[in-house]
Amino acid sequence: MNCFTIEASLHGFFDETRDTTDFLMAHSIKVGKMLGKSIFEYMIMKEDDEKAIKARREEAKKQKLRI
Repeated sequence: MNCFTIEASLHGFFDETRDTTDFLMAHSIKVGKMLGKSIFEYMIMKEDDEKAIKARREEAKKQKLRI
């Protein structure tokens, strides 16, 4: 249903003066933690959406039975 692509440089980046700043292990660890947190939060949102959809379907079924 969902597809995500992550693109990243493993070397470093150019700053405003075009000097290369290398990434350190600490940068990779920070990105990994942020990515893990983001995936966790996304899964919570998906679960909440699925619960809401299920509740709406059940309510619609109840209303059909009343008619």
